[in-house]
Amino acid sequence: MKTDYDNLHKDVTLIVISHKSKNKVIKFLENISDKFEIIIIENSEDKTIQSELSKKRRKIKLYYTENKGFGSAINYGRTHVNTKYFFSFNPDIIGVSDEIIYDIYNAAKELKDEFSCIGPRYQEEKNIKQSDINKKIAKISISGAAMFFNTKNFDEINGFDENFFLFFEENDYCKRGIKKKLFSFQINTAKVIHNIGTSVEYEDKKEKEKLNSLLNWHFIWSKTYFKKKHYGTFFAYSYFFIIIFKLYAYKYFFKIIKKKESFHKYNDRLDAILTALNNKKSYKRI
Repeated sequence: MKTDYDNLHKDVTLIVISHKSKNKVIKFLENISDKFEIIIIENSEDKTIQSELSKKRRKIKLYYTENKGFGSAINYGRTHVNTKYFFSFNPDIIGVSDEIIYDIYNAAKELKDEFSCIGPRYQEEKNIKQSDINKKIAKISISGAAMFFNTKNFDEINGFDENFFLFFEENDYCKRGIKKKLFSFQINTAKVIHNIGTSVEYEDKKEKEKLNSLLNWHFIWSKTYFKKKHYGTFFAYSYFFIIIFKLYAYKYFFKIIKKKESFHKYNDRLDAILTALNNKKSYKRI
């Protein structure tokens, strides 16, 4: 077992994507061995994370990048990976340990490296589709919160589509992997908790409201872009036609009765769909 763990630490690099998530990152690292090489991608100008990390661990590389989105950050992190595998994480994942990583590493060996990515089982999670818990290894499109990659396969699939800023980038990656006969798998014996939506540490109420608005806009933009990219323009327009009609109706209804919050909510949704359908980039930022 010792030799296997030695190989694990030599073969796998960990990447953690942070955006003003200093405390979550520090907490995330507590149960992980110092033997791993760890790359932190900080998508903000939070310089305090550097001093905090230097107190806690060795073998950590911290990189500051312009915030171009989740997939872009992982693509950038991969350029600093020199190992056969890498494992990317959101910092709001709870319960990651050497044992969890080892379980997934072992599954990669069982699959003979024929996969696009591998993910853990999420406990207490009802909002994402998961595989049959009675199967140890199951084929399914996995959540982007924790993704284990064979570096060579990641490069063959061309990494993440950086047109996605947030949401659906993992769905797109898994779908492109299938075209190369590289499937994604969930390992149901590797169990973690995803504390969804808590990775960004905003304390100000107005900032949190802006963040929620941003997330909603990008979810809809990404869903629209994903469907158009993979199923074609005609399908996308057909799929969203009734939705667009309803959004216009809601938008003007709330404008007439002067409910600004509801008006902006439906206006944002409409804007996100139309932006993606018209081949415009996901521009919205805080």
